[in-house]
Amino acid sequence: MKLYSNKLTQFAPEIIARGKDYFKNGKVRIILNTQNHVHASVEGSKGKAYKVHIVFGIDGNVESMECSCPYPHDCKHEAAVLLALSDSEAKELEKKVKGIEEGTYKRIVDSIEAAYQRKSLDGLRRAKEELIALRAKLTPQELDKATSLYASTCYKSFYYGDVGGGVNRCFVEAIDNLRYSQEQLCDFIANTLKTADGLSAYSLGEVFNAFLMEEKYSYAAQVGFMKVYDTDKDIAVSLLNSSAVKTPGGDLPIFPPFAVALVDNVPLSSNPLFYKKALEAALSLKDLGSITRLVKFLNKNHNQKYIPESTYEYLVKMGHEEEAEAFLLDAFYEFDSDFDSYLRLRKFLSDKRFKELAPRISPTLANKSFLNAVLLRDGSLFPEHMRSLSIKKLSCKEVYLCREDIDEETKDKVINLIKKKLSDPKAKNREMMDDLFYGLLYLDYSHDFSLDTAMFEPLILKSISSNNEYRSIWLSIAGRNNMLSKAGIYPYEVTHVSH
Repeated sequence: MKLYSNKLTQFAPEIIARGKDYFKNGKVRIILNTQNHVHASVEGSKGKAYKVHIVFGIDGNVESMECSCPYPHDCKHEAAVLLALSDSEAKELEKKVKGIEEGTYKRIVDSIEAAYQRKSLDGLRRAKEELIALRAKLTPQELDKATSLYASTCYKSFYYGDVGGGVNRCFVEAIDNLRYSQEQLCDFIANTLKTADGLSAYSLGEVFNAFLMEEKYSYAAQVGFMKVYDTDKDIAVSLLNSSAVKTPGGDLPIFPPFAVALVDNVPLSSNPLFYKKALEAALSLKDLGSITRLVKFLNKNHNQKYIPESTYEYLVKMGHEEEAEAFLLDAFYEFDSDFDSYLRLRKFLSDKRFKELAPRISPTLANKSFLNAVLLRDGSLFPEHMRSLSIKKLSCKEVYLCREDIDEETKDKVINLIKKKLSDPKAKNREMMDDLFYGLLYLDYSHDFSLDTAMFEPLILKSISSNNEYRSIWLSIAGRNNMLSKAGIYPYEVTHVSH
């Protein structure tokens, strides 16, 4: 509800008296009246029309007023418009007073609270039906309060022990039948969180989470939260740090600025896949601020595998080559055993720029465990390190990642190295066995599969037995190289593996 009377108290008594004359004599015409703006026209004493514009804040108070008359501020025309609006609001309220006097609001609230106290799903259903049926008898403020109470009750009941999703269905049916649009939901959540009415951060967190954790309303909840965050950060941060707030996950939609707010204010970190998804959403929205903040966070707290490569393509396309380069270099300097960070540098920086950076990269490269893989791929750029090249120290994965850059002279050495690794009976731990899988991929790529199957096939199958994707690729390799019968694998098994 707009609070016209609050503003009227600031006017001089004589101004209010003259404004009242204008209003009573029908000089005021309301042209537009929305939740946040009012445009009106007031006919002056000499027949000239003056334009009045009023802006209301989210709390209903007047934020600003303007009149086209020469009076500096708080003029009689503005007073006349406020009085006209007050009269209109009073008539509207009269229609709802009867319902309030009959205790409609108290009846609904009591019904909701009783349902929770009794842990009754049937009670929640009855409360939902009353809320929907009697909503027209509530003032907007009462409807918002009742909806907030119902949302928090459903959230508490859901985590107390929902059976078969019944509580969640009650909640969704209630909100759907109250017919909130996406924009109205955003505003409702923002108003609820901002005008706490004495509720604790934890209680507000329950209201917020009811919407946040439901797929249909999660995006609106995040947008509504950011409206509070942008105007009253203290309230928003206290809410984030209450134990009631959960980080959305799974298939819930993500509003990237909300993810950034979590990054900046919550002592987590939760699953990095959530922030990867947030980064993908920021890319789709072309939200450069969120993109750069999330990349910095993932670079620092996780690693590059959670950053989609399209991130760097977008930054370069938008003319932010320096930022893209800085992110890539940070990743390269940070992770000692991540050969992928070097490959990203080579992929997204031009050859000319990379050659310029080579003297800067070289000293750091000497301390990297993947130096041999770099020299196998780009040795000519780092001649000072070539003497230290040791093919024996290459992992199968590094060989596979360099496959297109291995010259013919080195190829035979690499193949012999991989064959030796494949037949090593000591390669029993999970990490070593997973690496051998890349050795198989490289041998398949290089068309050199003249192997004694019996020596390594059981080892490879053991390493990938719990991974259908690995197993299907191995069976495909064995099939292409006429090794199925040698390995004791039959066509039935091949056709029943998910590819």
